[in-house]
Amino acid sequence: MKKRFFVTGTDTDAGKTFVTVLMLEALKQKGLSTLALKPLAAGCEQVDGELRNDDALKLQAAMTVALPYQQINPIALKSAIAPHLAAEEEGRTLSVDRLAG
Repeated sequence: MKKRFFVTGTDTDAGKTFVTVLMLEALKQKGLSTLALKPLAAGCEQVDGELRNDDALKLQAAMTVALPYQQINPIALKSAIAPHLAAEEEGRTLSVDRLAG
């Protein structure tokens, strides 16, 4: 049976990625398949011509299921501000459909 967890926090640096990586590593040690998603990330940096988020890269490294980066973090925004403001600044529209995709 598949189990899903939703990790949330009230602020940046609340420890969401730290806790999620610990969970992924613990489940991996139990022999379970794991994956993690960060559907929306602001504060991304250019890596090989693509925007990448450090937290999403940490999740990608810790999970056991190999997914392309774009599936882990489909909406990557450059500005390190609230995502809705970063999207507005970049002229992008955020939608529930895109996040649920």
